[in-house]
Amino acid sequence: LNFKNKLEENFKSVLPSEKAAFLSGLTLGEREDFSKEFKNKMSLSGTTHLVALSGYNISIIVVVIMAVLGGYLPAAISFYLTALVIVLFVLMTGAEASVVRAAVMGIIMLLGRHIGREYSLRNAIVVAAFLMILFNPKILVFDLGFQLSFAALLGIIYLSPVIKKIFKISQPGVLSWKENAATTLSAQFAVAPLLLINFGFFSLSSFFANILILPFVPLAMGLGFVMGGVGFVSYFLAKIIGLVLNIFLSYMLWIIDIFSKITVSVGLEKISPVAVVFYYFILIGAVLYANRKSEQL
Repeated sequence: LNFKNKLEENFKSVLPSEKAAFLSGLTLGEREDFSKEFKNKMSLSGTTHLVALSGYNISIIVVVIMAVLGGYLPAAISFYLTALVIVLFVLMTGAEASVVRAAVMGIIMLLGRHIGREYSLRNAIVVAAFLMILFNPKILVFDLGFQLSFAALLGIIYLSPVIKKIFKISQPGVLSWKENAATTLSAQFAVAPLLLINFGFFSLSSFFANILILPFVPLAMGLGFVMGGVGFVSYFLAKIIGLVLNIFLSYMLWIIDIFSKITVSVGLEKISPVAVVFYYFILIGAVLYANRKSEQL
């Protein structure tokens, strides 16, 4: 916790207060410094998930650490040190469901690479879910973060390929707006009923807000972690990195502000759990049908 606080202090010393608070949310899931107005803006624009710890955080940590250690230490030592840092990060940030899931999957991926086995995302998510439910069975029913985290990831894994085939999206890459649109749409299809049953509304404009923001999240997070780490050694270098980071954060906050003012949402006072189950049955059936259809072509 002391390291986490010092990292946040580095953010605050380099960036303006609102941007430092937003960066703390992106990288550490910390929302204490958010104003009520900003929380409301994120809710209306459907971007609150950006400050919920997830696989983005873990993947950025893995990339940074492996880049630093990979060329200097034996593979075994790099693996154990990276896994240790992931565990410490989970403990430091409060062990939320989404980050625990991402951590388990990240460690499984690292282990697979270490022992020379091919990494299966589908197997990893099953193992992650099983271990988390085994440790605390109540999260399956009572932890919304767990439900949203796995629903969104399952949507991306199974729905995204179908959407890409339908709209003939083949351009890969983090900055591809088509790729990002397919990923965003698949995740929103997967979590929509959970949001409706828990909050009574679902933001339609969030789709466009996320298309415009998500490509820049990994860049902002990566620069944020690097800036925070460099800040322990050199304020001057951290300030230089902060100048670049400030551009990305300003853009993201601008998009959040715009879409909080033009929000369009679907609202339902009450939705039956039976309707939610029925929705997922239809969604699963549609995915199975689409996959079978593509195999026949």
